[in-house]
Amino acid sequence: MKHIQKGPEPQSLRAYRSTPDATYGGFQGKDELRKSLVAEQGGICCYCMQRIHPEVDKMKVEHWNPQGSGKDLAYQNLLGACMGREGEPKHLQHCDTRKGNTLLRLLDPISKSPNCEDLVKYRKDGKIVPGNKYQEEVKKELVETLNLNNQRLTQNRAKAIDAAIDIIQKYSSKKEKVRQALKKWESKNSRGYYQPYCQVVIYFLKRFLKKNP
Repeated sequence: MKHIQKGPEPQSLRAYRSTPDATYGGFQGKDELRKSLVAEQGGICCYCMQRIHPEVDKMKVEHWNPQGSGKDLAYQNLLGACMGREGEPKHLQHCDTRKGNTLLRLLDPISKSPNCEDLVKYRKDGKIVPGNKYQEEVKKELVETLNLNNQRLTQNRAKAIDAAIDIIQKYSSKKEKVRQALKKWESKNSRGYYQPYCQVVIYFLKRFLKKNP
């Protein structure tokens, strides 16, 4: 997971919120909303970090606090999520599709305290696991609520880890090259996108640099 820095809300959402009896279902500016969410997230899902696009069939608008909680139109509560294998059996679903109306307590992509990046670790086989804090709760949210260790996501993260290992092996004696690679993975490209699963690579590069200052 990658921390998300929320930006200004779309003007259409701000204007609509002042409408009497406004509901999310009645909001007509969802195209602008999706574009805004994808832009501030660098084109990656708020949970699994796979690529998302602003078209209605290529992403979902995630309500971190479920709809009906009183925060349906609060921009700080809205995130961009992948389709999460919507329509497939539940054991294959992930992210918002799997989560449904379950309330997450810890894995909040926009929270600074705790920061979601600090709550998780990655194994070389592609599994995402709890960090050192709130281990049982984080594990439940990762595995049961979001299903982030399903086979497809684990395999995709493993490929990203291979990229990190290649960088480390190639530049193990040239730390500045590793730092340059880290900066590239931390940055958006010319289209404003992060690389899918970027935080996985960032995790391993930072770990290497910490052990080899």
